[in-house]
Amino acid sequence: MLSKERILSLLKSQNYDQLIYEFDEYNTFTIVEEISDLEIDDLIKILVVTPKIISADVFANFDFEVKQEIFESIKKADIEKIFEHLFTDDIVEVLLELSPNRIRFLLDHIDKDTRLAFEELLTYPIDSAGALMTTDYIRLHEDDTFSEALDKVKRQGRIAEIVTDCYVINDQEQLVGTIKLKDLLFGDATDMLIDSMEGSIVSVHVEQDQSDALELMQKYDLLVLPVVNEDEKIIGIITIDDIIDVLEQEVTHDVHSMAGITKVEGSYIDMGILEMAKARIPWLLIIMVTAFFTELVLDHFSMELAVVPVLAAFIPMTMGTSGNAANQATVMVVRSIAVDNLSMKDTAKIFLKETQVSLYLMVIMGIATFIRLLVFPPMIMLDVILSITLSIVISLYIGNVIGGLLPIVALRLKQDPAAMAAPLVTNIMDISSLLVYFICAKLLLGI
Repeated sequence: MLSKERILSLLKSQNYDQLIYEFDEYNTFTIVEEISDLEIDDLIKILVVTPKIISADVFANFDFEVKQEIFESIKKADIEKIFEHLFTDDIVEVLLELSPNRIRFLLDHIDKDTRLAFEELLTYPIDSAGALMTTDYIRLHEDDTFSEALDKVKRQGRIAEIVTDCYVINDQEQLVGTIKLKDLLFGDATDMLIDSMEGSIVSVHVEQDQSDALELMQKYDLLVLPVVNEDEKIIGIITIDDIIDVLEQEVTHDVHSMAGITKVEGSYIDMGILEMAKARIPWLLIIMVTAFFTELVLDHFSMELAVVPVLAAFIPMTMGTSGNAANQATVMVVRSIAVDNLSMKDTAKIFLKETQVSLYLMVIMGIATFIRLLVFPPMIMLDVILSITLSIVISLYIGNVIGGLLPIVALRLKQDPAAMAAPLVTNIMDISSLLVYFICAKLLLGI
């Protein structure tokens, strides 16, 4: 049975063949679970002595902090082996977080061709498709027969991250098609790739944003996405495991933005106290300033409250109902912008839909509010009940419409809808619902 003690024993005795044999008997996650607590030098030794088919998958499943510590600790003699045994995208991910001096030291101790390749990969913007791609993929030529293609798959597949999808190029190294490994395996050996490949290609440009790659893979249900340059030459691929990381980052960003938290890196536990406070304070200050207008409204209608004091008791109910309605609409529209490509051209549709939804909500909430005020204490006059009910119904409609349209306004201003709309909508509704509340009171109660 694989255990930490057994692994250390095999490393100490330098019985690497037996170590590889035993690793072959277990899946990657079991191996990582057993070795994750080992000393960094032992982890480096494992990555050096095991073949790429094992070491690359093991390294890919380490926590990022462990990956970074490995690259900070590699000794000169092991650098080239480590670079040979890992996938390029995993290496680039770590290099981007190292100091320039450490990157230079590492690249100076690998062969020239590999160094030039990594230097080019490091020039791509950190949020681009180029920074996410791996160059470990299978390339075939359009003039290959199935037999020749399978020979190439056997040779290239030893270092490729994905072998199920193969990419077909022409003499100019431009991507002209794709073919599945299963089609090569079950096709006739003399068939030509140019006659059998899939010529309709979905690809992403190397400098496009990673979110564009995510959108394409979601839209076309892809497990692998080829990356091309301005000449349509394939220079890498993005795999599903990497795009899931991007999806996680996008979701985390949206959740933080809708809570009024600026961009943060790392996990909650690992984040510094000062860094966490700095991420929260900007929108708290903005909301505090905008709350000043709520105070102005209350101060302006202080005489009305003095005449009918019972009105004060139902202000929280009015503000809470309209604020929640606005938040619901905002969340649904922000989500649709991200998932369904909702845009500014859909403004009229959003307005119409929120109006229609509001009609149902206004009827239900109007009846519920009237019954609640009529039956439950405190007992109040019928005209006050009608005033409060009317204000809630009107505020509900305003909340739905503003909540639905505010993300579109953010798009028009070229701002992040989640970051701008969600934190502001509650304060906007506090002010507008108070105005509606007191205007209804003045009109119906004659105060």
